[in-house]
Amino acid sequence: MGKLYQRLFPECAANGLSPFECPGVVFVFLGAVNILIILLTFFIGRQVASDELILLIIFGLSIAILLISYNVSSGLRRIAMVRRELEDERKKIATIVSQLSDGLLFLSQECRILLVNKRAEELLGIQEREVLGLPRGKNLYETFPSLLPVLEWCPTPQELKNAAEFEPVEIQVEHPAKRTLRVTTAGIRNAEGEIMGFTKTLHDTSKEKELDEMKSEFLSVTSHQLRTPLSSLRWLLELLRKGRLGEMTEEQMEVVKKMDDMNLRMIALVEDLLGATRVEQGQMQYEFGACQIENIIQQLIEDLQSQVAAKNLSLSADLQDDLPELNCDEKKIRLVVQNLVENAIRYTTRGSIVVRAFSENNQLIVEVQDTGIGLDDDEKRKIFMKFYRGKRARQLEPEGTGLGLYLIQNIVRKHGGTLSVDSERGKGSTFRVTFPLASTS
Repeated sequence: MGKLYQRLFPECAANGLSPFECPGVVFVFLGAVNILIILLTFFIGRQVASDELILLIIFGLSIAILLISYNVSSGLRRIAMVRRELEDERKKIATIVSQLSDGLLFLSQECRILLVNKRAEELLGIQEREVLGLPRGKNLYETFPSLLPVLEWCPTPQELKNAAEFEPVEIQVEHPAKRTLRVTTAGIRNAEGEIMGFTKTLHDTSKEKELDEMKSEFLSVTSHQLRTPLSSLRWLLELLRKGRLGEMTEEQMEVVKKMDDMNLRMIALVEDLLGATRVEQGQMQYEFGACQIENIIQQLIEDLQSQVAAKNLSLSADLQDDLPELNCDEKKIRLVVQNLVENAIRYTTRGSIVVRAFSENNQLIVEVQDTGIGLDDDEKRKIFMKFYRGKRARQLEPEGTGLGLYLIQNIVRKHGGTLSVDSERGKGSTFRVTFPLASTS
């Protein structure tokens, strides 16, 4: 009975009205009652000669009709109230959407625009009324060119079912002004979980990009200016250590050694800063060729044995036999593995470090596993961000730039690979680098 009511009177069912409060049901019922009154009056009038009985029946039926009419008016009032509430809610949502600092597009599953807020109109140079319901395609993009990069990719219904939100992407628009926008796509569902469409949120990152470029330029200039005097200082300290400028006492030699160590750390810092600016400015050069990853790992382990021995740790390799060649820049890949192993040494106080290399699913995988301090969930989310260093890492090793992982992640990406971490606080970490075995250009 409930399903039949929902099918015949969906609006009443949606508003939570009972059948006796639903105008449609009541009007149907009243019509049937009126017909019944006429038939009964006619029948009784023919069979019974009592006018009093006929009047009594009509009076009783009239009372019933009045009661039903009262329910109808109550139902109508409730519908009007619900509609007012819905309209108020709609206006409230429309006001919030229009006042958002980011642009917002609401689109159907077919990628037709259903809503454009004020900020999106400003960012894209469009008017909502001009683009509502239009299918994407050549005609739309010729009239509104700024929509091309925004609507170039729309999720399929299956993709919307599988993901609530998608990875943000950066796009460039030229009209009405040259801007860089970060576009975030997210699916929208109703209360029953059915997909209604999706939104595209537009965040203007132009000023952030400009500030980043200014900061990178400042770091680049500063680093270059520091590089020459630091190199000169290293040369002078080397002359002192070798006694070229006269003999020194043991105490003086110890001071010179400390100065040399500090100078080397400063040079390493400058190199990190220069590396970061090269990555951001797209100036890092790559020379791809055939690489044997096992040779890189074995040589690196041999070079780092003194650091491992100084901390009473063990460093070993677990390498698959006959590893395939990797198309890579050998110096850059050595830098990637070296950074991961040196980090493992730096943040492991006891235990072991193992470097693994193996191939599976047409990928070459390198893992660096340690028994060090590990990372918590928040640190894992931020660990590859520029200049980020965890609190416990800073306590254990106060010196550091937080640029190493940022740099090698960019190197790995340039090789078409990925860099990830699996870690638990106090139980060590495993950094995994995955390279495709297909040719990388």
